[in-house]
Amino acid sequence: MSSITIVGTIKSIRTFDDKPFICLDVVTTNTYFPPKGFPEPTQEIEYTVLVSKKQFTRLENELAPFDTPILNSEIYVQGKPTFDLTYDVLVGDLGVIALEVKSMTARKTELDWIEKGIYLQDPLDYPEEIPTSLPLHLIEVPEKAHYPNQDKIAQRLAYYQKHGRFNPSGVTVQWFRGKWVLKRGFSRFAAAKQLGLTEIPVRALMVTVEGLDQDTLKRLYTTK
Repeated sequence: MSSITIVGTIKSIRTFDDKPFICLDVVTTNTYFPPKGFPEPTQEIEYTVLVSKKQFTRLENELAPFDTPILNSEIYVQGKPTFDLTYDVLVGDLGVIALEVKSMTARKTELDWIEKGIYLQDPLDYPEEIPTSLPLHLIEVPEKAHYPNQDKIAQRLAYYQKHGRFNPSGVTVQWFRGKWVLKRGFSRFAAAKQLGLTEIPVRALMVTVEGLDQDTLKRLYTTK
């Protein structure tokens, strides 16, 4: 069966207790003008797109730096069409099993930030996956970073030894020029190394917003 590619807006999100996928109801708007004498194309088509929980999490992570929800965002989908969905799953005109999904809203917002001169990396320089945890040896500590004081590290060690986790649970990293760079959580990172941990939970960011005032951040986080 041939593949199908769509770009549209997510109008609703549906989950099921007894199914391994999440349904995104995506509406596309047709702007094609046919040659004279040809019939007019359908202006709006609604697709029921089936994504895995992993794909859904990736979309959330792509949009997270821009403080933008998935609902009503624009999405790119490449997948396989299906006519075999049950009535409780199919809402749109056609079902699509997603092979690849990307947030177009995140990419358009990112390009807008580049034009404003506040983004420091190639917008296409994305990692294969946006992680929720990373091995310590894959996290680079900036050269100019201030090493946390021993008292703070001791507090992190004591909390971990008592509860089996850090609070907050991990560190914040920034994807920059092909590497994950430590941005926040230096004392937790140092404590993790002292404890002999090999991996730590992370919050992964794809953009740089440091040094911006609150009004600018508010303006940038508003996606048109």
